[in-house]
Amino acid sequence: MSKSAALLLVLVMAASSIVSVLPVKGEARTIVVPDDYPTIGAAIENASDGDTIYVKMGTYEETTTLTVNKSISLIGEATANTILNLKPPFGEIKWFYPSGEAEYGYYDGMKIVSDNVKISGFTIVCNTSSIAVSGSGTQITNNNLATSIFLMQGDHRSVIGNIIERDITSESDDTLIANNTLGSLFSAGSNVRLEKNLVFSGFIFDSNHWVEGNVISGSGQYGGMVIRGYENTVFNNSIINTKIALHFDMDAANNIIFHNNFINNTRQVQMSPLLLAIRTNPSVAVWDKGYGVGGNYWSDYLSKYPNATEIDNSGLGDTPYVIDAYNQDNYPLMRPVDIDFGSIGLPFSISSLVIATVPPQISVLSPINQTYNETSVSLVFTVDKAVNWTSYSLDGKDNVTITGNTTITGLSAGLHNITVYAKDEFENIGVSETIKFTIALVIHVLSPERRTYDTSSIPLNFTVNAALAQITYCLNGEKNSTVSGNTTLNGLANGDYALTVYAKDEAGNVGASETILFTVDVPFPTTLVIASVITAAVVGIGLLVYFKKRNR
Repeated sequence: MSKSAALLLVLVMAASSIVSVLPVKGEARTIVVPDDYPTIGAAIENASDGDTIYVKMGTYEETTTLTVNKSISLIGEATANTILNLKPPFGEIKWFYPSGEAEYGYYDGMKIVSDNVKISGFTIVCNTSSIAVSGSGTQITNNNLATSIFLMQGDHRSVIGNIIERDITSESDDTLIANNTLGSLFSAGSNVRLEKNLVFSGFIFDSNHWVEGNVISGSGQYGGMVIRGYENTVFNNSIINTKIALHFDMDAANNIIFHNNFINNTRQVQMSPLLLAIRTNPSVAVWDKGYGVGGNYWSDYLSKYPNATEIDNSGLGDTPYVIDAYNQDNYPLMRPVDIDFGSIGLPFSISSLVIATVPPQISVLSPINQTYNETSVSLVFTVDKAVNWTSYSLDGKDNVTITGNTTITGLSAGLHNITVYAKDEFENIGVSETIKFTIALVIHVLSPERRTYDTSSIPLNFTVNAALAQITYCLNGEKNSTVSGNTTLNGLANGDYALTVYAKDEAGNVGASETILFTVDVPFPTTLVIASVITAAVVGIGLLVYFKKRNR
């Protein structure tokens, strides 16, 4: 055999021996707890990448940090009945001490250090610390977590469909946090989607977030949404019953905020003092998408702008909602956005929440700001929801209860104001804009009337809606005659007359009545004439008889 052939044979044999000792990856297994191993920690220790650990219903306890250091799926049989109690030890928790003194506390209850770990279907209780995730590609879904989640720097995580008693803190990029119910949420990553979460005490994020369909309702320093960065899209969210609905920190800029509901918040928008101090133009967002799409629903819109009306049944208000000199919603929505909340399972709907927490909105259609030449005006108004009590206050006096539109009578001359009130079944009281209007000095002539009189003495009776300083009347354009009140027009000759009454009140306002046209037609006294003729005839006949007898 040649040297070359011998060398080739040696190489082939060496290669064969190398291949024969390479480990062969086995098929993914399903490990069952407690059938195969009594504890979850033991099952993880004996698992390999790609395995599934299936945990039957029951209560399990780990007294050291449960470390998931393999790419596995950890699946509980039933969320409510597969309970994992984490009781990590207490010890020194920091390696670097600025103060020079050690810092002590409880270790993490669970650490997920491998990539592509999935945890689903558990109730996890850890009263002392949190679940810390450093591996990328982690999925935490459909759990009840009586603890917190800390997503350390990494990417491609998803936290979906969990009930989390405390909070999520995330430094993760390219991450989806959706359909969770939790205490608070803080996200400092980039390219993050925060969708359809129900949050009760704070919702904070930095830059490059898509924020859609979340409901934020609760307490805390702000209670609502805190935007610390830029180029975020905030769309179809509802922020309800908070101290401050939207707070913008120093770096906030170039955000897009539209089709959100801001309902019953103590303050709708606040800029941080530092932002206002260092920025010459503190515009933080575009607040609407133009006429075709519109802006946001603000529950205090009509109370701030009571004269605002809807543009051509578009659902958009015709008056911008002004936040400050640099920020305004040009096309505020007249009604709340109808939002699909996915599987959050809210105990209320946005429409029912508006009904229950937002006072009735009242629009007064009559009277309007003008002068009326009558002593009565129609009170006409609309209310945007069912109410069980309405009233009005005229000139600041006690409320008068009414059942709907009505007429206010007996108004005196001068300036008046009226405010309408309404209360719904939830005891929310709405207040209309105060309407100012003026009643002119009104003189109603009661007598004479527009007819023919057969007497030369006619009563002059009239009413005036003010305390008077002077009153006169004019008959057929002649010089005005002064009177102190109702009187009688005596000695009127037959003919047509035109009467106008004039008055001046104590404030100097002058008014005139309608001109009354009437006629006097006293008939000739025919009965008296006939009686006189008969009397003369009788006397004449008597004299004639007397003289005839004397001549005899």
